[in-house]
Amino acid sequence: QSVGDVSTRMKEVIWSLNTENDSLSNLINYLQKQARQMMEHFPGKLTVSIPDTIPDMQISGEARRHIYLAVKEALHNIIKHSGADKAELIITCGDKLCITVSDNGKGINSLENIPAGNGLKNMRSRIKQLNGNFFIKNKEGLTLTFEIPLQSNK
Repeated sequence: QSVGDVSTRMKEVIWSLNTENDSLSNLINYLQKQARQMMEHFPGKLTVSIPDTIPDMQISGEARRHIYLAVKEALHNIIKHSGADKAELIITCGDKLCITVSDNGKGINSLENIPAGNGLKNMRSRIKQLNGNFFIKNKEGLTLTFEIPLQSNK
């Protein structure tokens, strides 16, 4: 399993460094593929929604990596902590890339007493580095929303 984990991480790094992947379309398709793969053994239903048309925009490897790792952390938290039987990944794009990861699980007891882990803090930091916004809705499960301005990531 350790070898598999290292291999997966290496593939993620290679993907983020490959400039041929510096498009919004590539990012969105990669997020969808990785989410489905990551949630393969999730004991519930994952719904993924992506735009029918994706603007032809460049997005840097660093931005792609931050976005991917934030989404990966959000999905990991659903698997590990939520107790949910439904999860959803919704991606939309206009002047902002908007990614919503939600579940119907137990949510967080109190946003003031967030568990000792660094997951939410890391997600917030990654999105802030992209001049984006990070929102948490703790009702009927947990909903995390990342809004990233697209123009500044060229």
